[in-house]
Amino acid sequence: MPHRDELYMARAIEIAKNSRRFSSPNPCVGAVIVHQDKIIAEGYTSIYGGAHGEINALKKVKNPNILSESTLYVTLEPCAHEGKTPSCAKKIAEVKPKRVVIGMLDPFEKVNGEGLKILQFKIRYKFAYFLIC
Repeated sequence: MPHRDELYMARAIEIAKNSRRFSSPNPCVGAVIVHQDKIIAEGYTSIYGGAHGEINALKKVKNPNILSESTLYVTLEPCAHEGKTPSCAKKIAEVKPKRVVIGMLDPFEKVNGEGLKILQFKIRYKFAYFLIC
């Protein structure tokens, strides 16, 4: 994994820690969006039932037109199912970032590998790396 990917994933992991006190039973998820080697947005999981980390980061992007040229770093595979919130994987597929770097597959049975299927089907670019968080 290139050094920059490690750097931005480490930042996403650090951001995820912000949700430790209030996201349960959801996992703590951090996300960083990078455009031209500059962080343009960050997010982490909200309170239970609220937006997940990657959605909170996407909401902070000031110019959505550059997402197609950006990389999304997320600590956990984006959710595929619909529950209290819409599918993060579907939303990411809609905005079509150039790359998505995922820290680890989600061990939750409703997600495990399903988020990847949605993203690989809709985004022209496949996932470049997997890093165990």
